Amino acid sequence: MQHQHHGHAHAAHTTHEHHDHGEHAGHGHNGDHHAHMVADFRRRFWLSLVLTVPLLALSPTIREWLGREPSAFAGARYLLLVLAAVNARLLRMPDA
Repeated sequence: MQHQHHGHAHAAHTTHEHHDHGEHAGHGHNGDHHAHMVADFRRRFWLSLVLTVPLLALSPTIREWLGREPSAFAGARYLLLVLAAVNARLLRMPDA
């Protein structure tokens, strides 16, 4: 009985056998995965940093420290909630 694995035909295995998978070493999956993780982290970092600026600017505590009114406008609390939720979602650990 034959089956396909990565485009190569192999005989069916009746027991667990250890094989040299050197023929598959050139696929480069590990390097691509690491590069993707680094790029994803960098993208999430910069987006989070951009979202942090309005979060701080609208924060009632920061506004009081700067001598301004605690609320910038009527819907500021709701905007803070949305921005904080989006920022928290960006900062979560990526799925492994």
